[in-house]
Amino acid sequence: MKKCEHCGETYEESMQTCPYCSADVLPEEPPHRVRLTPLQWTAVAVAAGTVAAAAGSGIWYYNSDAMEVREYIDRKDYEAAQKHYLEQVRGDKTQEKMLDKLLQKSFRETAEQYKAGELKYSECAAQGKVMLSFGLPALSADIYECFGAEAESVYDQFMNKTMTLAEARRALQRLLNDGLVDDHDGTYTAMLAEMEALQTSRDAYDRGNTYLTHENYREALKNFRLVIESDANYDDARQKIARCEAAYRTEVLTAVQIPTTTAEYNEAVAALRAALEVLPEDAALLQRMQEVEATYESIVRQEVLNAAYSYADSLNFRAALDVLNRALAEHADDAELLAAMNTVKAAYSTYTKKLVANCLAIRDYNTACAYLREACALMPEDEALKALLADIELSAPTGLHELTAEQTNRFEQITDGAVADVFGNSYNGPNLFRMSAKSGDWDDADLGTVQYDLTRQGGFIRLMGTVVMAGDSSGSCGLQIYGDGQLIYDGPILSRTSAPVRVDVPLTGVSRIEIRMNMEEDTREAMSVLLLSGFQLYQ
Repeated sequence: MKKCEHCGETYEESMQTCPYCSADVLPEEPPHRVRLTPLQWTAVAVAAGTVAAAAGSGIWYYNSDAMEVREYIDRKDYEAAQKHYLEQVRGDKTQEKMLDKLLQKSFRETAEQYKAGELKYSECAAQGKVMLSFGLPALSADIYECFGAEAESVYDQFMNKTMTLAEARRALQRLLNDGLVDDHDGTYTAMLAEMEALQTSRDAYDRGNTYLTHENYREALKNFRLVIESDANYDDARQKIARCEAAYRTEVLTAVQIPTTTAEYNEAVAALRAALEVLPEDAALLQRMQEVEATYESIVRQEVLNAAYSYADSLNFRAALDVLNRALAEHADDAELLAAMNTVKAAYSTYTKKLVANCLAIRDYNTACAYLREACALMPEDEALKALLADIELSAPTGLHELTAEQTNRFEQITDGAVADVFGNSYNGPNLFRMSAKSGDWDDADLGTVQYDLTRQGGFIRLMGTVVMAGDSSGSCGLQIYGDGQLIYDGPILSRTSAPVRVDVPLTGVSRIEIRMNMEEDTREAMSVLLLSGFQLYQ
């Protein structure tokens, strides 16, 4: 075996031409005539055979499958090159070694043309990708080295600010996506992340300078703190951080003085809290916060008291109690606040009892109970009001609609809206009933009637309500009430134009009542309808 002086590969000594680089081994000499001995003729014959073998080797080299793959590559027929490699070259160590050398030369030529601007990236990348697919070690190293150098150039251009982040990201990401750089250890992915982090740092530095120009020290400080050590602006940013901290501290302390009102107190606390988010360990800001918070006892409490008494004087006891409750939630043991709470509650209790007395005077039990329920909800500890509410609820009237009707005939409850009489009076449910008589020829079975058992609700002493002819009634009729079978109320005969009649019937000792219509003989052919509104039973 001998070694080629040009490419360094070894091959058979019988070959006169290197099968890898085609270099001639023996130099050409001018022909000269010689006379040979028989022994020399034998040597010539052997040499002739050797030359023939070498010539055959050269022919084999130029017609090899490796050379054919290279020719496909040179013609940019990458699909055919890949197919021929897979079918004829792969697995043949001699052919693969030969192809590795051949394609190294081809790629170097392509890379030189690309660097000189004679080839587009897409053309160089297409060749590089198909060559990498062969997995030839020396060739792959050359390709990775070439495109790795381009990635480094992109990084350097970005660092020198001759290429924007968008351009650098696009160029580096293209190399990664095409698989033209060896990123098995994450080198180039880290390079991309480093560029993005540095761009974020540069942007923060620029924003910090803009805020600093406008004397917005808080935002300038926040941005300068985002500058990273690998940024050339890092040292300058650190100096400006100290400058902004001092300026911001002075600005806040000048703006936040000892407050004299609740509004000023809230504004001062909010401003100091915001400043401490940026300078959490600043001793001067912490000291000012303590001074401001100490003013609560002398300012905030007095405003709470003034507001509570003002609301109470205007009889808005709910608002007064709300103000005091919110203050006591933070200062439960404050003696002045507790005293004010007791004063307001006492006034509220007295006022509620007065309202209830006025309602009971006109027998408005529902409103009286509403006043008491509201007061008891706000002052659940007031036992006197709770007892009064219980007494009124026990003695409050019961609406006719709250009883269970029995043996009804032509008697119905109205719940689906208001009903009017001819005078324009409006009557609403649910304590509203309609009682009618059958039109035309009728007997007692065709008259409206209803019965109630009063023993289920306890003893009642009075029944009160209003009766009127309905607006669509054309006849005339009256209302009768029987107690335990005895007539205890015989109302007047009403016509369509009769005014509403107030009914007031004693029920002491009565356990069962019947309410029925009463019609005269001469109105049998007319349609009569009575409205029973607001009938209530009192105990």
